[in-house]
Order: sequence, then structure tokens, then C-alpha cells
Amino acid sequence: NYSVLLAPGTYWVRVSMMEYPEDSVRVTVKDKDVYQHFGLRNLEMQAIEVVADIVVERKTPVAVSTLDGKELREEIAGRDIVNVMANTPSVYSTQSGGGAGESRVNVRGFDQRNIAVLIDGMPVNDMENGQVYWSNWLGLQAVTRTMQMQRGLSATKLALPAVGGTMNVITKGLESRQNLQLRQEIGNNGFTSSNLLFTSGRLKGNWGFTVNGTYRRSDGWVTETGHEAVFWFARLDKQLGRHNLALTGMGTWQKSEQRPYYMRMQTLNEDYARALYDLEGSPISPDNIDRGMRYNDMWGMLNGEARHVRINRFHKPQVSLRDYWTLSSRLFWSNVLYLSRGQGGSTLWNNTIPVGTDGQRNMQQIWDAQSNAPAGETGERLANTILRWSKNEHIWYGWLSTLNYKITEKLQFSGGLDMRDYTGSHYQSVADLLGGTVFRPGNTQADPGWSNDDRNRRIDDTYGFYNDGKVRWLGAFAQIEWSNDKWSIFGTFSGAANGYKRIDYFRRDIVLPDTIIRSLTATQINRYDNVGYTYNGRTYHIDDPEVRVAETDWAWFPTAVLKAGSSYQIDDNHMVFMNVGYFTKAPRFDNVYYFDNRKFRDIENEEVRAIEGGYNARFKTWALSVNAYYTTWLNKPVEDPGAIEINNEVYRYNINGLSARHMGLEVESTYKLGRDWELQAYLSLGDWIWNSGDTVRITDDNGNEVAKRYFSAEGVHVGDAPQTQVGASLRYSVSKGILKGFYIKPRWYFYDRHWANFDPLSLTGANADRDSWRAPSYSLVHLFAGYRRNTGPLTWNLQLGITNLLDAVYISDARNNNFANGFNARSAGVFFGLGRQYNLSLTLDINPKK
Repeated sequence: NYSVLLAPGTYWVRVSMMEYPEDSVRVTVKDKDVYQHFGLRNLEMQAIEVVADIVVERKTPVAVSTLDGKELREEIAGRDIVNVMANTPSVYSTQSGGGAGESRVNVRGFDQRNIAVLIDGMPVNDMENGQVYWSNWLGLQAVTRTMQMQRGLSATKLALPAVGGTMNVITKGLESRQNLQLRQEIGNNGFTSSNLLFTSGRLKGNWGFTVNGTYRRSDGWVTETGHEAVFWFARLDKQLGRHNLALTGMGTWQKSEQRPYYMRMQTLNEDYARALYDLEGSPISPDNIDRGMRYNDMWGMLNGEARHVRINRFHKPQVSLRDYWTLSSRLFWSNVLYLSRGQGGSTLWNNTIPVGTDGQRNMQQIWDAQSNAPAGETGERLANTILRWSKNEHIWYGWLSTLNYKITEKLQFSGGLDMRDYTGSHYQSVADLLGGTVFRPGNTQADPGWSNDDRNRRIDDTYGFYNDGKVRWLGAFAQIEWSNDKWSIFGTFSGAANGYKRIDYFRRDIVLPDTIIRSLTATQINRYDNVGYTYNGRTYHIDDPEVRVAETDWAWFPTAVLKAGSSYQIDDNHMVFMNVGYFTKAPRFDNVYYFDNRKFRDIENEEVRAIEGGYNARFKTWALSVNAYYTTWLNKPVEDPGAIEINNEVYRYNINGLSARHMGLEVESTYKLGRDWELQAYLSLGDWIWNSGDTVRITDDNGNEVAKRYFSAEGVHVGDAPQTQVGASLRYSVSKGILKGFYIKPRWYFYDRHWANFDPLSLTGANADRDSWRAPSYSLVHLFAGYRRNTGPLTWNLQLGITNLLDAVYISDARNNNFANGFNARSAGVFFGLGRQYNLSLTLDINPKK
């Protein structure tokens, strides 16, 4: 706050500050004090707000919660970065099977495939299925400046699959002060993390750099779910006249052991199961009951060592080059070029390996049988059971261009282009022959067999499937915004064309002038014995120029986003807002092309309609946000499109007509109880239901109906996340005396009305309109504490995080009818939440110019 004593009259007041754009305003002074507010924004943050669509509090009319880097590092406690977002309304995050990077997040009842995740404004959702793999971002919290969870329609101008909202992570940029940071963490089950971060600060010539490296490992709270990861980050910034240039690269090389599948409740915790259902007559062996919540059946002993069935390895580096160009005080132009190259995959068996009496996979039995099997005529020992790699590699590059023009002091226009090109390669190869010397795919019924050949395979040989999924995205967006001291009104239009193409390297097309004979298997036109395919009296062989790798045509889906909203600043303390939106969303890749390159029938875009309103209050000691939302989702996709066989012909189809309605209320508040106490609390009440029943009519290529299938999910609760969520934290910090810098913060959560996830197409016949199994409610308590001291240029920070402090036993994830058709606890598959864990860290910050 500054004050200036002036005689009555009219003046220009100009405010300037290093690294901030200058601002000026005309002020008339009369016979009383005049208060003038200036909202200066750091040049880099101003650029990020334009590119990454960061919400400006008390102005942007959307529901938002923001976590700064300090809160994130206080509470992450060795977990995945997304777990801290559970501190905000309507956000449910779990660690699923318990391995590192296996977390998932659900917002307002929508899973993470329908939540846009951005890092510095760049999308990271998988281009084929919308999924987010958090193992790719282990260590990201070290360079995170702030995280925003924009629920609902969000502020993004891009045509993104943001049904539930947008999660935006903003990394550190050109800092004004030089800093060297060393951070060491230790935790339960052998967890350790070592982090080095150096920021040069602004150097002579207006440039600077930031580098970071993190190494972490753990044995895992769940048995045999250890991981090892290296996170790296490097950023080079240069201010060149009116240009702010930034070259950034980051990635995580990681290897993790997993527990990917739901398990029976009684297998993990007998007492918990007995409280919910009768165990008598259980279909599983008594030896496989009450093995403990840390139990993991995805490994076994082999030759005296633990051998894992499920191992995930991946490295998905992302590199970007950005130019933030301030052409004038009114015109700003940003261009971002980015590239991602992902390589990795996971292992699994081709045949299920049986569980021994010790509860682990009997790897030794398989090895002994196959290593001692009689050799064939060629001296090879044929392996029937192997471990196989499912590899997923991609190359993804894009261009995001944003123009921001301030037409007048009140009117502003933003527009731009969003272009992406993505190729994902998916193939299967031999990982471990388990005592054999060769593997022949045709010998195994469980093998997918798309290649349909019986050649012997060795380690790293490809078999089963090998295909590319190609995705192209051409988008444009425009937004007009008008604002004054009271009102902020915006309208946004975004359009995109989403294209899909599939290439199958284990199939062949015969391209002729008058026709294309598509997707021939190796049996039909054999690559090894040169067996030909005869058409119109001519036999075509694999080496003929007409015979080519099988590929589909491009399938294009235009989509559009329409959003409008306004906020009204009642006074300095109160604000109300409302927004409405409609958008269409292209189907996922797997809902367009099947594994045999055939296109599904009846493909339609998804449709989302939403309306939201809210009230915000801000005072010196407390703040309150209240939001209400209503969202309908038409043509909501199922996980697996349907298939039916009639007269030896398979008809594959999409399920259209499925719809869901998500509505709810969110309350979030912060209250400062004096200098040292701060109370935060939130409440989320959801009412999420399916509201559709339909008859699916299946037609042949000529449009003739060949079958129909009826289902009904009217009024059935949406599963996968609790519809009642309550949370609170109380932070006490010491601001003076010898304990100055000490804080302690307990955090409490309560979850209820959690229906198990399920397939709505299972609701047929007597099960029509039937709710899935409802998991018991539960509470959690976390505890965080720390002590921070400054000694000249050195600042040290000791922090302790204990998650699930009371060691509560609870079900975090559930799948209805996972083991039987019962709609009850006995038939459900579950994951229990992780027990008590601790994380202790020491951070040293060295600021030589402080």
C-alpha cells in the first residue's frame, strides 16, 4: 500500500516495477480520499495465463481451486502429485493397486480420461484414449510453481475432453533470485528420494536457466510393488527485446512393479469381509483367505529370487520451445512448439500362471516343466507359458499459437490454433521364455493370434499384434471478453477436426484399380511360405506390389465447443458468476477401429451440456466459495464396444443412447483464526446418475437389422467415486519466538455414497435399473508438520508427513460383479486403501545473493 498527498485536481498515476508491465490510470482528487487498485502481473505469469488459461481469482467465472508449490511440497509425502488434489472439492484420488504412479483421479464423477491435464498449457492426455499415466510425472512436484483444478467447463479455450474439468500444472520459470536447493527424503518400506534443483536467477543479458534432477526408489507398501525413477527437468529462458523465449525439457525414466487387478475382499481382509457377507460356501480356497492388505499375487519365486509378472517401464520426455512476444501494450502473441517421444511397456503372462499354496504364482513349476521338456526335432524346448511385453511407443508433436489483443480498455480478444500429430505404436514381444528356448504363438489358445502364424519366437521377437494408431488434431479457438470494475463477460468458440487411422503390420491389403481387399491374415496370404491369395483368376503373393501393409482410411470427426459466462463483482468482498456450455467430443480411438482394422458401426460424437453458478466472498480473515453445477452427457461411451456373432460373422457396434446426469453442490472455505491459525474446509454433495435405457439395433452392411440388445440404467447411481466428500485441515504455525517457522497441520477426509464402478450394459433382464454394490463410508486422517529456519543465505526446512495416521482400513476402489453376478460385496472386486505411511524430508535452500 502506498499513499500520496495531492491537491484537488486530475492526475495521471503511473505504477512501474521491475519484471512487471507498467500501468497508468487517470485519477480525479476532490474532497476525500481516493482508493485506486492496480493489478500488476509478472510478465512471465501474464504470458502463462494467456497460454495456459490460468484462472484469475475474483474475475474468471469458473469454479477453481489453486494449490501453490509450498502447499504441494508440504503434503505430497512421497505420493503421486495428483493425490494432493484430493484437498479440493469434488476431487477423488486413490493409489489403486498401490504401486508408484498407479494413482487415478475422478472429478465430479468423471474419470481422468475425461479430465484435461495440462503442463504449462500443453496437453498430456493420451491422444488415443484420453488416459493419464502419473508414473510419467514422478518428481514433477519439485519444479511445480502452482497447480489449478478448474472444475467443470474450466477456462481453457482449447477443444479438450474436459468434461470433469482441467488440471493445469505450471512449472518454475525465470526466477528473479539465484537459488540452489538440496532435498533428501526417506520413508517407510525403503522409500528414498534425492533432489537437486538449481536456478540461476536473472543473469546479465536477461537470461537464466533452471535444472533439476530427482532419483527415487521404494520397495512399496504393497508387497513386491517396488519402483525406481529418475526425473529430469531443464529450462533455458532468454528475454530478447519484446520476446521471452523458453526452451524446456522434462521426463521421468521409471521402472515399477504393479498389482493391476481388483481382488476379492476376503482374500485381503477376512474380518472386513465377514462384517459385510457370509464367507460360508466361498468359491475360493481357504488357503487364499486373509492374506493381508499388502498381498500381491503378481509375482512368485523362481530359482531362489522373486520374479515379477507385471513390470512397467516407461520414459516419456517432453520438449518445448516457446516464444512469448509482446508486440505492443495491447497485442501479445505466443507460439509453442512441443515434442514428446515415449517408449516403454509392461509385462504379463500369455497363459495365467496358477497360484501355489503360498499365495504366489507358481513360476518355478512352469520353469521346471519347460526347462526339462524333451527337445523337438530341432533341439528346441517349446514354451507354452511365457511372459510377454506389451509395448507402447509414440511420437507426438504439436504447435499451439495464441494471439491476445486488447481492443479497448474493456474489450479483449483471444484466438489461435492448436495442431497435433500423434503416432502410437503397439506391439507384443517375448519377454521371458520361462525355461523354454522358443515359443510358438499358435500353440496357445489364450494368445490373441492376430498374426495367425506358427513360427518359433525367441526373446524380443514380435508376435500377436503390431499396429500403429495415428491421430491428427486440427483445432482453432476464439474468445471475446468484456470487463469493467463490476462485470466480466466472455464467450468462447472452439472447433477441432479429430482424425484416426490404423495400420496393422500383421495384415495385408491387396490394392487393385477397382477394389481393395482388406486386412488379410497371414493364413490367407502367408508371409513365410509365400502362399498366395486368388482373386478374379490371379494369385497374389506377399511380395507383389499390389500387396501392402493393411491400413484404414482416415476417419474424421468434427467437434465444437461453445461456452459463455459472466461474473459480477457486487463489491470488494462479494462476487457471483454463472457459465453455460455445450460441446461435442470425438469418440476414443478404440471406439472407431477394431483390431482387425474394421470400423465400428454407428459411430457418433459424444455431447456434453453444462450450466454452473457460484458465489465467492473474500475478506481479510476468511474466504468462501459456493458452486452448483448441472451436467448432462449424451452418448457416453462404454469401456468396450459390443460384438455379436451371427451365422459365423461377427458384428461390432458402438452403444449410442447412453447418457448420464451429474449435478452437485461444492463449498470451500478458508478462515484465519489470528496470526498463527488457519482453518480450511470443503464439502461436496453429488447426485450422479445414469438416466438412459435403450434398445441397441445391430445392422449389417446393407442396413438390415440382424440383432438387438436391450438395457436399462434409469436412475442408477454412477460408480467409481464417493458422491459425498468432506474435508478439513487446521494449520498452526509459530510466527515468533524460538519456534518461529514451526507448523503442524492435521487433515481429515470423509467419503460416503460410493457405488462400485460397473458396466451399464450388464443391466438387462432382472438386473435392469439396478444399483451396483455400495462400498462402506470411511474417514482418513493425515498429519503434516515442519520447521523452517533462515540463517543468512541458508534456509533449511525439516518436514514430516504421515498419511493414514490412524491406520484406517477402508475400500478405496471397487468394481461391481468382478467375480460373479451378484451386485453385492461377495461378487465385487476391490482395492483397499494403503495403511499408515510416513515421509521425512530435509530441504536446504542456498541463496547467495539474499
